[in-house]
Amino acid sequence: MPGIPGDLSSAEAQSLIGRKGWLVNEVERMLRRLPNYARMIEWWGVFYKEVFGTLVQLKPQIVPEEKAGLSRLLVMVKEVSLDQIVDYLAKATAVDTNFSSGHHRDVISPRVPPQHYAIWIRDRLEADCEHRGKSVEMISEEGLCGITLEERLMLEVVHLQRSNEQGFRHLDEGTQTLCTGSRTDRGSTEIPEGWVPVVGRSSGVLTIRYVDRIREKSIM
Repeated sequence: MPGIPGDLSSAEAQSLIGRKGWLVNEVERMLRRLPNYARMIEWWGVFYKEVFGTLVQLKPQIVPEEKAGLSRLLVMVKEVSLDQIVDYLAKATAVDTNFSSGHHRDVISPRVPPQHYAIWIRDRLEADCEHRGKSVEMISEEGLCGITLEERLMLEVVHLQRSNEQGFRHLDEGTQTLCTGSRTDRGSTEIPEGWVPVVGRSSGVLTIRYVDRIREKSIM
């Protein structure tokens, strides 16, 4: 049950349960959110099957509480790797990087777990203007939860499914998203350790670069 602390004493728990109005509100809130989230999760299951040929078992419970300003759901599954995402994009759109093929294997993203997870991001085509001109250090000091390279590229895959729609526009046309949830590993032979991936689109080409300054895309 969301909102009920798990470290209460017996007396505290009984007192809390006695607050019937509070408990009813919590139950109603949970019931309101589950059906809608269930539909979202069902869509993601179909997406992974159709795009990657991967059958996944997803539950609404993986969806975190929404936060003001973050309204777009992104679901990541353990069965689809960064390699698979990059391979799909290379076939679906023009991709350019300033390093040789396979450089993305030198990227580490601590948030990538052994299980499925979901995040909320801003529903925008471009990087967050709120973080314009901020350095990686400034973003870290503010405690911002940055998007990973895997998440940003999966967002690209999802967005490309709408490319046949009238008026379609690419993500990050003329802007770039700094993926501060990822870093280059010390094992890289081409990229210095600790560099941050940045994804954008220039002249219709999806670009993957590694820098230390640009705008961030926030998540929850």
